[in-house]
Parts: sequence; C-alpha cells; structure tokens
Amino acid sequence: MRVLFSTVPSFGHFLPLFPLARAFRARGDEVAFAVPKSQAPLLSGEDFEVLTAGAEVPALFEEFAHRTGEDPLGGMSLHGEAELFAAARVDLSLPETLEVARAWRPDLLLCDSYDFVGPLVAAALDVPSGMVTLGQAVRADLVDAMAAKVVQRYESLGLATRRPAWFVDICPQILQVPDWQAPAELLPMRPEAYRAPHGSPTKSAPSTPDRPRLLVTFGTAFGTPAALDPVLGELAGLDVDLRVTLGPVATPKDFEIDQDRVTFEEFRPLAELLEGIDLVVSHGGAGTTLGALAAGIPMVLIPQGADQFSVAERAVDTGAALQVLPGDTSASDLRRAVTTGLAEPRFRESATKVADQIAAMPSPTAVAEAIAESLC
Repeated sequence: MRVLFSTVPSFGHFLPLFPLARAFRARGDEVAFAVPKSQAPLLSGEDFEVLTAGAEVPALFEEFAHRTGEDPLGGMSLHGEAELFAAARVDLSLPETLEVARAWRPDLLLCDSYDFVGPLVAAALDVPSGMVTLGQAVRADLVDAMAAKVVQRYESLGLATRRPAWFVDICPQILQVPDWQAPAELLPMRPEAYRAPHGSPTKSAPSTPDRPRLLVTFGTAFGTPAALDPVLGELAGLDVDLRVTLGPVATPKDFEIDQDRVTFEEFRPLAELLEGIDLVVSHGGAGTTLGALAAGIPMVLIPQGADQFSVAERAVDTGAALQVLPGDTSASDLRRAVTTGLAEPRFRESATKVADQIAAMPSPTAVAEAIAESLC
C-alpha cells in the first residue's frame, strides 16, 4: 500500500504524524510526505519518501497578510485563521501538491486536522483519506469557518466534500474539551513524544545531584528570547538546573541569563529533552503537553496563544499542572508555581495517572493495522 501524508508545514503539525507513518512503514507499506523544499531535511533519516510540494511558510504568511492585514504570529481573528488554513494555503499549495501526488499514485492520504490540501487531493484522485488530530478537538466555530472557506475550492474543481474515513485522535479523554462528541469514524491513538529515527538513544540532561531539573520550552513558534527571558530571569533565582530550548533562529547569546546553570538546546527530539526532567515549564503547546504527560512529568504552563489556553485549562483540571497567565500575574507567581510543582507529590501522582491513561490507548501500530484492514 502507498500512504501519503499531507500536513501544514510546521513542526507542531507534522511531528505528531510520525508515529503513525513509522507504523505503516514497519508494515512494509510505502510512505511519503508532501512538504515544501525547506522542510525536506527534517525528514532525513526517516524511511519516508519526500515529495517536494507546497508553499513555504514565508510565502504563505506574506499572502495571508496581503489578504487579511493580520499578523499570523500576532494573534489571528477567527476569519484570519480560516483564511490561512482553508483558503490561502490551499490556493498556494494545491496545484503543486496535486501534481506530485498524481504522479506518486497513493492508495491512501492521511492529513493533520488543519490541513485542507490533502483532503482535496484525495477527492481529486478518488482515494480515501483520514484525519490525524494534533491534540484537543478544533473548536466548533473555527471548524465551521474553515469549512465555509474550503467548500469554494471544492466547487471550483467540480468536487464534493467528503468526511474523513478515519478520525485518528491522539488526545486522551481526560484532556479533551468538555462536551466533545466522538465521531463515528474515531480511532484513538496513543500520542508519543517525538523520538529520533530508528530508536536513537536519548541523552540525559546534565545536572547537579539532588538539584531539580527543569525543561523550559515554548516550542518553535513562541520560543523567542522576548517571551523566554522574563521566565528564565525568575527561574534563575531558584536552586534548579535549567534545560532551555532555543527557537528556530535564537542563540544562547540572545538571552540575558547567567548561563552557569542553563543548558541551551537547539532542535532535538522531545523524548530526549524530557529524559531526567522533574518539571516542564511550557507554553502549553499540544505536542509538548501530551509528550510531558505521557512521560508522567508535571508541568507549569504559561499559555501564549492559539489553543494553548484551552490545553492549559484541561491539564490543570487533571491535577498534573499549574497555570500562570501571562501579563496578569506577578513574577513571584511563576516562582511559587514552580516551587509548588516540585515540592508537592500530588502533581507527579496526577501526571502518572494521565500517563497511565495515555499508555492504555491503542498504539500507532494497532491503528495502522486497523486502517489497512478496513481497506481490504
């Protein structure tokens, strides 16, 4: 079987698809990803074919700003989000993606929950498609707004919209939004922190004996020195070792912290970064939150935007996390939250309970087998 993955060109969108892609590859299926040229190196080392197609992020953001007058990194309106994912990206990426997909001849397309290029390609090629979530369900008003945008693209090609044949959901029930109704096509799948290809060994965080180890990460989109410097300035006064991820362009010299107790990390698999960590301080991105809780690690969450406030709220409800709202609290609240998260066993105990629920979810291997069997 030939399985093509289509995804928004962002770490937080395509890395959650890797476990399922690896499971199909382990079955002996041919697996390909359709990504812009600049992202092809990120798939090196994987047993996936790379189909170069689709708009690069700078071009996409430029087109989005031209259409809406909004800053894609500065907080988008509902209309803006719908325009970015279901209109601008489709218009810029569909022709090239459809061309390379037609030449590759997939039997199946799998897409992330914000990708509208893949489903259109599947409809044009008349092959089944499925959706893989990135975490919590996309809020209903955004779903409706994106659907209204993309239906015009289907109609222009003389195609009818289709429901996904499979709804692969990586969000454990305990972290799902309230009142969520599972679709009939639901296939739960255990989320996994991203690991290096072929099971490369993890590396322990450098530390001082008996000193707690903290991972501080705001992901690739929000991890700027402007956002992280105030956080690190407060944490530096605690008796802890800090492991800090750099954004895509930052360097250690960009930060104003005493670096004796800080290890700055360029991009590395999250599974490696979590090794030996006692507490994660994060922006509440879905991938980071699911990865940390799957490892049974408590968190302090400082949401910055997107769906992070909802993710943080649900994580706090589990008892495994504390939340500090940006701009609304004093610096001492961050120190207090970190100290509490480290000192009180109940947070680690709650994180372990979440990890147990995640571990009980079907594996990517089981989900790949279920999809393959349904196509027989």
